[in-house]
Amino acid sequence: MGLGFTIHTKIKDIEKFQQAVESQAVESGYNAEHDESSSTVSFCRLGDLFLNYQHEGEGNTDNVISVNGDCQTNMLGPGFHKAAIEFIDRLQQATGTRFEVEDETDYYTERDFEAMKKKHFHKWLAKLFEIIQEQEDKGSKSLLFCWDLNKYYPQSDSGIVISPLGSFRLSEVIRRIREEGIESFADDFFIWNNPERDARFHRGLALNALWEDCYFMPSERSEEDARINGYIISELETAASLDPSLPFPKKEYEELCRLHGCTPVPTDGMPTYETEFTIGYRRGIVNHKVGRIRFSLPGSYLEDTDDGTLVYYDAAADNWHTVRCTGYSTNGEPDFLDVEEEMIVEREFDGGKYRLYDMGTGQDSEDEEPYPVYSCHALCSNQYTLFTLCASRLEDLKKLSGEFLPTLVADQPIEPENKQIIYTGENMNDELMKQIDEWHKAEKHQEIIDALEQIPEAERDFETTSLLARAYNNIEEYAKAAELLESVREEGAEDERWNFRMGYALYFLNNYREALDYFSKARELNPEDEDTLSFIRQCNMHLPLTRRVKEFWNWFVENEEKLSGMMNPKSMEEADAFMEFISKGTNLISEDMHFNIGGDHEFTFSVEGWPDLFIIYPYIISCMPECLKGKWKFFPFNPGKVGSFAYRVHDTDVDMGKIMVKASYDEKRENFNIRYYDKNLCALPEENSDGNFHVILELVLGEGVSFKYVNGIERASGIEEGMIALSGLRQHIEETVKSHGHEFFENPKDVYTGYQLTPKESDELRFDVIVGSTCLSSIVADYYHDSTELFDHANGFGAQALYIVFQNGAGEDNILNFRHDLEDRITEEILEPGNLGVITGGATGTEYSYIDLFVYDFPAFAMKVRALLKEYSQFSFYISDFIRNGHILQLTEADSDVIPYTKENAEAFFKQIEDWNDNDRYTKCIRALETIPADEMDYESTMLLVRAYENYAILGDNNEEPEIEECDRALNKALELLESVRETGENKARWNMRMAYAYQYLTGQKEKAVAYAEKWAELDPEDENAKLVIKECKRDILRQQRKMKRKNSSKVPHDNTPFADFDFSNFWDDDDYARKNYISDIPSDKLIAEIEEELGYKLPASYIWLMKQHNGGIPFNTCFPSDSPTSWAEDHIAITGIFGIGREKDYSLCGGLGSKFMIDEWGYPEIGVAICDCPSAGHDMIFLDYRKCGPQGEPSVVHIDQECDYKITPLADNFEEFIRGLENEEEYEYDEDNE
Repeated sequence: MGLGFTIHTKIKDIEKFQQAVESQAVESGYNAEHDESSSTVSFCRLGDLFLNYQHEGEGNTDNVISVNGDCQTNMLGPGFHKAAIEFIDRLQQATGTRFEVEDETDYYTERDFEAMKKKHFHKWLAKLFEIIQEQEDKGSKSLLFCWDLNKYYPQSDSGIVISPLGSFRLSEVIRRIREEGIESFADDFFIWNNPERDARFHRGLALNALWEDCYFMPSERSEEDARINGYIISELETAASLDPSLPFPKKEYEELCRLHGCTPVPTDGMPTYETEFTIGYRRGIVNHKVGRIRFSLPGSYLEDTDDGTLVYYDAAADNWHTVRCTGYSTNGEPDFLDVEEEMIVEREFDGGKYRLYDMGTGQDSEDEEPYPVYSCHALCSNQYTLFTLCASRLEDLKKLSGEFLPTLVADQPIEPENKQIIYTGENMNDELMKQIDEWHKAEKHQEIIDALEQIPEAERDFETTSLLARAYNNIEEYAKAAELLESVREEGAEDERWNFRMGYALYFLNNYREALDYFSKARELNPEDEDTLSFIRQCNMHLPLTRRVKEFWNWFVENEEKLSGMMNPKSMEEADAFMEFISKGTNLISEDMHFNIGGDHEFTFSVEGWPDLFIIYPYIISCMPECLKGKWKFFPFNPGKVGSFAYRVHDTDVDMGKIMVKASYDEKRENFNIRYYDKNLCALPEENSDGNFHVILELVLGEGVSFKYVNGIERASGIEEGMIALSGLRQHIEETVKSHGHEFFENPKDVYTGYQLTPKESDELRFDVIVGSTCLSSIVADYYHDSTELFDHANGFGAQALYIVFQNGAGEDNILNFRHDLEDRITEEILEPGNLGVITGGATGTEYSYIDLFVYDFPAFAMKVRALLKEYSQFSFYISDFIRNGHILQLTEADSDVIPYTKENAEAFFKQIEDWNDNDRYTKCIRALETIPADEMDYESTMLLVRAYENYAILGDNNEEPEIEECDRALNKALELLESVRETGENKARWNMRMAYAYQYLTGQKEKAVAYAEKWAELDPEDENAKLVIKECKRDILRQQRKMKRKNSSKVPHDNTPFADFDFSNFWDDDDYARKNYISDIPSDKLIAEIEEELGYKLPASYIWLMKQHNGGIPFNTCFPSDSPTSWAEDHIAITGIFGIGREKDYSLCGGLGSKFMIDEWGYPEIGVAICDCPSAGHDMIFLDYRKCGPQGEPSVVHIDQECDYKITPLADNFEEFIRGLENEEEYEYDEDNE
């Protein structure tokens, strides 16, 4: 029972006919595939037209070929039927051939679409459900509707219809058809229900793929996952763009975007697509059939064939599982084959019996690990079936067989799984909660989900929803967990576990800033939870100080004009608003920042007694943009030197000019104890007077001097001998310190203090310390007092207090000098050039040495320092948090396992080199090979060393690519070695190969690489890699030439006239689409001023000039070269159009899809103005970047890539240079003939 049409005609030339089919398919946006006897035209999923070719019989002297076609249209709907008939119309016209068409719907002859839809498709659908109803009434449990019998079978419950379009509750469908008519249900059921391919069509295709084919697994798992995930996302986004009012499966869409690694488009304003059942048959267990044998496996398993054997596998990187299946037909009842291996078990199953054998281990290659294998021989009438079960571990194989074998059924209908329903409505707090607790302890999280999701959503309370979210977190379904927690936000906002679980979900969704807010709240509610503290630390590490500071200065530059305008508040309300606004910027670094602002644009940070801020605040100021330096003055802490003034406190008048002090110097500690007296100040309670005097000291001495040199204060009962006026205290302290032969410092971070300790018997690090020095004594004191207060304070700013540790000895006689030399190298080669941190001290112990650090970006520092430390192969280096029992990371491994080179053990030595090379440990290869004496270094040894240098430069140890300078150094060393053996190697393919690779990856040497690669190809014509190197190098040479050409042609003449000498005669492509969406009337000066005010930026003069000639549009040249790859291409970006000045057109600066929309709705950073959209439909944009110049300056032009976390790529210094540099897309179609 179906709908569709057939065709018949005769042709003489299959090739020409297939060419016509292909041409018409491409023109219509369809896909065509051909072989010698058939063609298939695929209109979309489930929509194919099949054409078969058959030569006429004997006596066919004219070589006539019969063409028979068939097209079943009932599954997709009437829209597909119409499209397929129209394709036949065009094909007849293109081939000049008349077709005999038999159309069951009469649409071919009548061309009445609405009649076809109602009389045939609606009638067919209603009749089909009547038949299904009859089947259920007769007791049928398997209600499969239009299901491909060659596919798997989903499991279902009684009364549930399984179809490619999803699951339906039969009783509900029947009720809906009776009450609403078939039309309403048909609109939801048919994918192609309307004549056009509209939003419902694209959503229907996506839903079909979600239900039937989607594995709901990460795209990186397999090409199939990537293909199906990408297809569904694309169809859903197309549907959303065509009709934002159409209900949209948001949850599934966002889940797939996460699995596919892409950013979802905003769906906030769209209604949610509702369905009773969870979408996706492959989320659960599905049933397969081989001959008469049926069995069940997880739907997430991929499927393949291998020489007739069916293969089902989960493609896991670790702990993988595979089931292979082959069925053989037999006559009658088969007997078991004789098998020598140990039989584990023999059992019967419904309709047959099986034996399970232990086959020992299998191994795919010598380089791979062996794995355990079971073989199952399953017998039923007329069939002998072999199943081979494999897993990476024996315990996993046992579990796999235990779950798989009970599902075997022979020639029996698949009954729905009998799932135990624990929830009854009365036992939630007793039986089920106890069961959930047991499952959680046993890490059976899916069982928790299965049980809790049986509870109707309306009946789930806060606790139930939270437990369900926890289970989803534990199976790494973080988006689902966050969605569930969001649904009970009101009840959970003050609940510690709710905040922790929300933070947990967001953390693993890489949303570290939001996760930090929730973990911080959880910590506030339960300060004792160590897991929460650990996640807070991890979040802060993922939000390094370097990033926060960059965000702060970007914010400051963007808001500088507003800040300047708020500098002189006229009321307390204005002052409070001013401080609140500034806090929005400082909070980008930390909510614990304190500051004062006033005077002539003076901004002073306040350390508030935190010693780590004496390091952090100077770093922040060192990153201040140049555009602020002429106007603003920033101070890392209160500098002091405040003059005398009087103030009132606690109803008491205090005059700072009357305060007298006496400073006693402690030479050993190099600090002072201060006694003070003032009649009014000392009349206050001692606690109040001491507190006020501390504040006064910081104002007079400065926070740095006060922190460093004031040890304690004590008030006197009157003026004492030796007292001086408070105003002279700073000078007195400075002179006293210098008179004792010490340098005077205003910032404590510049002062290193030595300390001595008595080593203790302990396995803990740093308890062996004998002597050390530090500029941050508080962190050392915290460590030995088992406090993490200062460490966590710095971590809250994104800075990390750390220490590098390595074992003493290893050939170093003076370990102290070695440590100091290493400290110097780390400072001079890593910390200072990259502004990544400071060394705060170091220590030497009886067993270990320690280098103390304060790092602003730990991941960047770790990568750089690891490369440096690898040079010291005799040591293993580790880095640890500066807290007791902190996280420790190994940076390098000592070469203690190295087999030294001698003539006698050369074979073992070189085998070791090959092992290291295979495991990407190239620096170990280099160090070992360079120990070979020069007189024993032959050609082969030299080539191995060359290989090691090149692999290190190109690939990096463990795929960690070195810095460009390090890469070039290694490649130059490889070239030097190659030159040393030129005479032996220049006529050998391998030597030329190595020369080619070195020059290919050495900056600016591609031409030389081509010459050596051509010689390599000549000497070894079979090596395809030689041709590949030639192709890549020639392509890069062309790109560089094109870049230089563009650089010369896009230079802006030294003329105040915009676009002087630039020809715009063939610049704009004014088609209908451009006129409708981009091109506006020429803007008036008034409109320009209004748009600038609305945007908050002054538009470039060259942009305004161009818009006054042609206000927005689509240029013929739409490409611009890029020095770094983007989501669009490796070497260029592409634009769709240029926004005009206005509001009327969607693609204008203030239009519906303009700059403000992209920033507010798509989350683009507020760095300036969006001026061009790109072919990705919003996933990348071109912006005017005002960060360096300020809102009134001349902005640069940048590309912002939403797909890469809003990565910003510089393009041009100004708008005119950008326009001059636009190129035609043909420039980037690499010409193979140029190779």
